[in-house]
Amino acid sequence: MCPKKNKAVILLCTIDDKGEIDGATNKSNIILDYNKTKGGVDMVDQMCASYSTQRITRRWPLAVFFRILDIAGMNSQIIFNNMQLLEKTPRRRKYLSELGVSLMEDHMKERAKINTLPKDIREFLSQYRVLEEQRNAENQNRSGRCRICSAHKNSKTTVSCDSCHQFVCKKHSTKTVQCNTCLYPPMEED
Repeated sequence: MCPKKNKAVILLCTIDDKGEIDGATNKSNIILDYNKTKGGVDMVDQMCASYSTQRITRRWPLAVFFRILDIAGMNSQIIFNNMQLLEKTPRRRKYLSELGVSLMEDHMKERAKINTLPKDIREFLSQYRVLEEQRNAENQNRSGRCRICSAHKNSKTTVSCDSCHQFVCKKHSTKTVQCNTCLYPPMEED
């Protein structure tokens, strides 16, 4: 990066506050530091370009978002590979595919509950629905006494808390099927 003759160049840096210029090359120390470390930037660009989310757009916020997605995917793979000490690490394409599916999985499970979807979408989402139905079937076969009600009340229920999986009656739970203890945990006193 060499400034052209008669061109103004603005340099911002939080490390070098002196603004010294090297006499031999007639370049600022900021430019020299950048030139020493720009190989890392080129490596990131090269890795992101192989499997990129970027699309042609005139909206700069969308272009920035695509770039952030590319860099986040690359960073997450580097962290994942460092955590896999003995195991073979997956290729970038496979890793990004698995990452995308795992990020969408919760949404797919929620969407599988909708009965008014078109037939082809319902068939695709049926694999997520089966897991949810099996979990619900296991819990519906059992019944127990509410853990919050007193023992003499003996209120039997088939509803269990989603967090702690303990039985709770309708009086002590919300519509999301969580007992009040899990929804509002007791505050610790100092």
